Amino acid sequence: MPAESSYSSDFQIGVFEKEFPGTYFVPVMVLVRGPNGIYKVTQEILKVFVVPRGDLRRIKIIEYPPVIEMRPFSEVEVSFLANNIGDHDLTDIVIDYDETECLSGISGSNDITEGEIKSLFYTFESAGPGACDYNIKFMEGDQLVGFVPVTLIVRQRSVFEESPLKATILLLTLAGWTAITVYALTRKRKQKKDESEESDSILE
Repeated sequence: MPAESSYSSDFQIGVFEKEFPGTYFVPVMVLVRGPNGIYKVTQEILKVFVVPRGDLRRIKIIEYPPVIEMRPFSEVEVSFLANNIGDHDLTDIVIDYDETECLSGISGSNDITEGEIKSLFYTFESAGPGACDYNIKFMEGDQLVGFVPVTLIVRQRSVFEESPLKATILLLTLAGWTAITVYALTRKRKQKKDESEESDSILE
């Protein structure tokens, strides 16, 4: 991080499901990795309010792809298996994320009733090539109801991934050229050997 510069980011705090309601003070440290190790830049104390269980609006993501691979400027539907562990039905759950060069948008909206386990589907739209880490935040209105880390890798596919048929044709073509080259070299060596033997017999 350059001197005299600033950087902004965000993070989430998860509370145990059976934690007692109340006010908790949580120390948060900012660490920076330097050439000689890790340094503590600053430390703050956050005040966290744990609300009574009856007001909890929360989903737990049970299963999802932690790494998503896409081609540049393409779309893919991603499924998140979720469990509504809160005390209310949740409606119009959308995904919020920090914009980077890898992702141009996430669309989709899902509902899930109290105690229900179901798959939530969202469409990811990639941007240019790159590898980016995200905290995918599930929002009901302006309230955070769940989050998971996701790594998005955007890259062009190789010819072998793009089309097995193309790869097979390419391999067959290479094999054919290799066979032709070996045949030509073998024939040329045989011709040289025959010419050498013929020359020796004339000298004798």
